[in-house]
Amino acid sequence: MSASLAMRFPHLDHFLNAYMHQDWELFGDSLEDVVQTYASDTSPVEMQQLRDEIVQLLTVEGHRIETSYYALYPNSVMPSGWGMSVADWLTRVANLANRYTH
Repeated sequence: MSASLAMRFPHLDHFLNAYMHQDWELFGDSLEDVVQTYASDTSPVEMQQLRDEIVQLLTVEGHRIETSYYALYPNSVMPSGWGMSVADWLTRVANLANRYTH
């Protein structure tokens, strides 16, 4: 994935680099907690944008998502730590973000 593609996803980039890095536990004890913290620091519109960006990334990258994710976000958490593939983990984040879009 090119850097220009990454720039199309500013909310996802912010979430992954600011909240889901090696010290993610500063923002909660679980993925659900971290998404809730991010939601409290942002707005429902930004949560919807996060969700939409994840859906777009998954669509654009398709079967390349595993490689693309690790190339773009080397300092972000590894979804395997939650026992999930990158696609499953991002889908989970998108579903959690959807809870805060109203």
